[in-house]
Amino acid sequence: MNQVGGYVVLDDVLNTGTFTKSVSASAQTNVLQSGQAFLIETLNTGAASFVVNESSKSTTNNNLVFRPASSISSITTNLYLLNTDSSTSFIDGALAQFNAAFNSAVDWQDALKLGNINEGIGLLRSAKNLSIERRPNIITNDTLFLKLTGTTARDYQFEFVAANMQQPGMIGTLVDNYLGTSTTLNLSGTTKVNFSVISGVTASTGANRFMIVFNSIGTLPVTFTNIEAYQQNTSIVVNWKVANEFNIAQYEVERSTDGKNFTKVNIVIAKGENNSSVNYNWLDTEPFLRNDFYRIKSVGIDGSIHYSTLVNVVFKKIQTRSIIVCSNPVINGEIKLSLKNIPAGNYSCNLLNSAGQILFTSTINHISLTEETTVLPVKNVEKGIYNLQVKDKNDESTVLKIIFN
Repeated sequence: MNQVGGYVVLDDVLNTGTFTKSVSASAQTNVLQSGQAFLIETLNTGAASFVVNESSKSTTNNNLVFRPASSISSITTNLYLLNTDSSTSFIDGALAQFNAAFNSAVDWQDALKLGNINEGIGLLRSAKNLSIERRPNIITNDTLFLKLTGTTARDYQFEFVAANMQQPGMIGTLVDNYLGTSTTLNLSGTTKVNFSVISGVTASTGANRFMIVFNSIGTLPVTFTNIEAYQQNTSIVVNWKVANEFNIAQYEVERSTDGKNFTKVNIVIAKGENNSSVNYNWLDTEPFLRNDFYRIKSVGIDGSIHYSTLVNVVFKKIQTRSIIVCSNPVINGEIKLSLKNIPAGNYSCNLLNSAGQILFTSTINHISLTEETTVLPVKNVEKGIYNLQVKDKNDESTVLKIIFN
């Protein structure tokens, strides 16, 4: 019930049937409404019982305890675990509601948050953690401060569900203070945002990491819609895509070995294509060749800065491929070849003289990438130097000098 209503304490301290309530402005009475939940505090530890007699039931209603208000706008924030198979598990939620009848103070209209054992999400206002925050109608530069608690090193997902939030010229963005990113929210529907908590990185677990900021469209920050990095031989390709490219001067590629301390390694001048979706890329020809983290920093003409999410490339060692002659000159007319880190398949072999004539042909059936040795028995070849041509299925050739004594 903490997510769908506030709590009012009722106490019949003198056992006279007269109840005192903790929120004087509340319409709550000692009559519980259908759909309400309640907590009872006992005086002593141990087993307790609670009995409701038939005579205790009431036939009257008082719906005002649910604090109705017309034309309510709202944003529901749901927090999920993001599992390795991309499925999600719901953890917690919080609700922000907006209406002219609500006020900006934390009072009986708001519902305090009860702490969770594990992960929890609330709305922070006036140093109070709220499950439901009610406030006046949203205006430009209003901010919802999310309070994220109890996270561990893993992947999560936010789900933001907006209702009646659309206003002409108004946008809402989720700001990640750790990554420095801004994600535009759908104010007439649902937006899902994935994020990660990184082991040993305190800032990624910060309770104040996220906030929702409402601005006019003209102040919409650049949005990183995608970033990826992958190994290409001994280099790393970094690609990123942006939208809302208004008044951006340049992008700076930053690199790190630990995901914490970054160094600028390249500058890419912005294309200045305004609201179009724009692609950028850069080739890192001198990576660390072990555990490389990358992020993109956008720099506005006015000096404003925004960051993309992090991407990580664990460098895979390039295995050297080789076809070599084990003994050269050859012994007893037998050409011994060693194939190392060569893809499995059939390879054709041709022994050529200096005139390019084929003197011998054979096929090697190579089983796997592991090193294998094969023998080509060649007879009736005169002393001299020859070329052994080894072709794969794509007709790519390796030519080896062979000496016959």
